[in-house]
Amino acid sequence: MANPTIVKLIIFLLLPAVIYSQNSTFENETLINLLSDDISNGAGIYTNLYDVAFVNSTTGYLVSDRGLYYKTIDGGLNWSKHNLPVKIKLNSISINNEIIHIVSDSGYYFRKHLNDSSWNYFKVDESLPVNLTKVEFVNTHHGIISSTSGKYYISSNSGLNWSIHTNITGNYNFQIFDSLTIFAAGSDFRISTNKGQNWSNKFIASSEMINSISFVNRNLGFLCGENDKVYKTTNGGDNWLIYTIDNQTTQPKSLIKIKFLNEVFGVCLGKGGRIYFTFNSGLTWKRYNNINDEYLVNFAIPDKRRFITIGMNGIIRYSNNIFSSAPIYSISGKVKYSNDSQNVSDGYVIAFHYDYVSKVTTVIDSTGINFDGSYILNNLRIDTCRIVAYPNSKIKNDFIPTYYPSTLFWSVAERIFPVANMTDVNVMVFRDENSVGASSISGIVYTNLLSNPIENVRIIAKKGNSHLKFSYSGSGGEYSLIDIPAGNYRIYFDKIGFKNDSITVNLFDNQHLVGINFNMNNVASDVENILIPVDYKLYQNYPNPFNPKTKIKFDIYKHSDISLSIYDVTGRLIENLIENNLPAGTYTLEWDASAYPSGVYFYKLKVENYSDIKKMILIK
Repeated sequence: MANPTIVKLIIFLLLPAVIYSQNSTFENETLINLLSDDISNGAGIYTNLYDVAFVNSTTGYLVSDRGLYYKTIDGGLNWSKHNLPVKIKLNSISINNEIIHIVSDSGYYFRKHLNDSSWNYFKVDESLPVNLTKVEFVNTHHGIISSTSGKYYISSNSGLNWSIHTNITGNYNFQIFDSLTIFAAGSDFRISTNKGQNWSNKFIASSEMINSISFVNRNLGFLCGENDKVYKTTNGGDNWLIYTIDNQTTQPKSLIKIKFLNEVFGVCLGKGGRIYFTFNSGLTWKRYNNINDEYLVNFAIPDKRRFITIGMNGIIRYSNNIFSSAPIYSISGKVKYSNDSQNVSDGYVIAFHYDYVSKVTTVIDSTGINFDGSYILNNLRIDTCRIVAYPNSKIKNDFIPTYYPSTLFWSVAERIFPVANMTDVNVMVFRDENSVGASSISGIVYTNLLSNPIENVRIIAKKGNSHLKFSYSGSGGEYSLIDIPAGNYRIYFDKIGFKNDSITVNLFDNQHLVGINFNMNNVASDVENILIPVDYKLYQNYPNPFNPKTKIKFDIYKHSDISLSIYDVTGRLIENLIENNLPAGTYTLEWDASAYPSGVYFYKLKVENYSDIKKMILIK
């Protein structure tokens, strides 16, 4: 990669964010009021709700006053009431790997497993009375608690013990990112890379209080605070963009919580019950309600369909269609055999997204392969995705599951970012030769800890350029490749979320190799692609010349704000294909030039201090 001299600057930009609409409301919204206590005349006392957390898309918990908490098992429509051992105001809840953590006024910490019937609880600090304001766990072991005293508390053993820290003073909000990294925001922004022992101050050119943090990965993070300011960094806090999210509201200008589910989709809650969504990494925000409800204080997003806001007087606002106005695009193409370009006549295609932080794979859409090899995915919203073609398991497999454009491994599949309908996204699959022999290979696939077998790992036997057999590991990690011919094989192991790898095996006639075991390693939580590009790069479009659609491919080697624009032969800007923040990786976009005449056009990629322009020809 080229190494130009770089002058490091603190960037301060005030950018007015565009508000698409001021008066839309949630579709299918339900208003719920929870009662804390029944009384003799049949009336009730409304309870205040302070925090909400979900185990999965259906099971969640609310914390309230006087030791009360509530549980839902239907995604938030109905709630059952429960009591903690101490009647005290509960301020925050965090759930990770089936362990519930709750903190309260007077310094109490409560902990239990989902399946336990009783709670363990104690005061984390006996030295002085302290109200604990927030608890957050990033995994089973590592958590942090903030307080009103200026102290913060860290646990490395799942909350069984807490160490007291006073390295920074003041009221800070914390986000614990991994076992070592913690972000802190209040009157300023700081980062610790050694479990809160030391902090580095990352300058933000603003004196206003910061109320909430949401880092998607080590580089891409967002803050929100007073005067409706949203702060965005793409390099771990070294530089910041500052947006005013809403210049039109007459309500109190304060944003109290921000949360991003991925690189592009985020939610922000402001005072007065104002709720804003973004679908392009914070570049523009859309207000989703016109209510004036000063009682709303928090929210949760159980999945990419439900959205729940909570607040004082037992208010719960529940919506099961938060993406109702997000743009929907389609991806279509053909599935063909890579050796002869013949159409595949059966199977199915899946679009999926892998989240490197939560390590969750989400199927975005799926469809069947038609007899002529064609497919169409009709339900894709703005997010990065990968495409994979699978054979029909009910019929004899005739190809190996293959990722777009033509690879056996998920980590090197091109990621697609749909900003319009895309066509000719063709997947070139590898034939399964189904060669028959009298030998076999078997073993067990483990994680990097030998005690943890992995199921659903795809094992592929390749001999020369032929893919002779594939199989999947079972629930105990066991696999077998049977009835294969003798020969020198390369055995590949691949599973989404793990680094793919391979071993070489020499197999003789009638030989049955057993104990060919293999270790697989998880991908790092802050790496978006195992094979990260080494530089920014803009490729030549294909096809070229074209009519009327062409694909444009580019590489980015780190999280960056990028733009890809189209110009006519006079240099006039005619279309912006994308303006967004994207993680490191290789991307493909499609341009539809149906509305433009034949001629020479140029496309320009601009990212940080890099730009490149290439020529393309439209012939109609």
